[in-house]
Amino acid sequence: MFSSLLLSVLLYGALPALGDDVQLDEKLERHSYTCIAESIADIDLAQTIKDTADWHFQLGHATFSNENSEHNLQILANSAQVEPFKDMPLERLLAHVKDDVTPAMISLLQRPDADVEDQYPVAEQLVLQGHTGVALSYLMRFELISAKVKLEIEKDVTSTIKEHIIKALSYVAYGNQRLDNQVLTNYLEFTLSNGYPTTLHHSQVISENDYQAIAKQTSLLSIRVDSYRADNNYISLNEADIPVAAYHTADLLLASAYLTVPSYIESLKLQDIKGKLLLTKNDCVQKVIDILAIQYSSE
Repeated sequence: MFSSLLLSVLLYGALPALGDDVQLDEKLERHSYTCIAESIADIDLAQTIKDTADWHFQLGHATFSNENSEHNLQILANSAQVEPFKDMPLERLLAHVKDDVTPAMISLLQRPDADVEDQYPVAEQLVLQGHTGVALSYLMRFELISAKVKLEIEKDVTSTIKEHIIKALSYVAYGNQRLDNQVLTNYLEFTLSNGYPTTLHHSQVISENDYQAIAKQTSLLSIRVDSYRADNNYISLNEADIPVAAYHTADLLLASAYLTVPSYIESLKLQDIKGKLLLTKNDCVQKVIDILAIQYSSE
């Protein structure tokens, strides 16, 4: 569990004194924000958490709490937004979903008593509306589970099974391009979990040409989302204000992946439509890796 100090470090880049040689005012062209802040003295942790939670909810991150969750982490998870729907009778919840109540739609995807036939179109609808979060992770897992089930039947990786993996990775890539690397984190956790066959790992299944196909699917998904939002008078995602915390959160999750499963993440060569790799380590990601390494070594 992260300390409050580390939470400040990870969300807003504040860095404890590590020596005079640390460059605290480095700017990155990628974000146009200060990667490492000069001091933690002026960091407002409560505001940091609120800004990050607000951004998470814009992305569609709102998860049910559990009794072991710390208060700050419940805020970051936007648990209060979906708590009213956690134990609501399913029929009543579905009525709220029919009325396009966003927290209800997000909640439905987390309810173990809900049918896939009800959940899947809701996940697709949320993504078209501009959400990533719970909905995108749901769709990603659906494809991975479909691949696993079909492998158990076919006993070999067929072209249909590969298509499921390609589609799952297109959701991961889309999440990354929307500054939502939680989808990446969920992909890594799912595919490295016990019971998921190593024969379906991307390093075993996906070729260079397949990565180009993934990029095309990701681009087509972006076009679909943009078209839907334009047709329904939503603001363009390209015009939306992105808080500083969004960049730090995305960098944190990517850094965590490099720290915990370096060879696995390095083998994942997701790219954009122009062929630029999406998961490369920029200077900010490397700095967060250094901070996390210090934290882990002290525990």
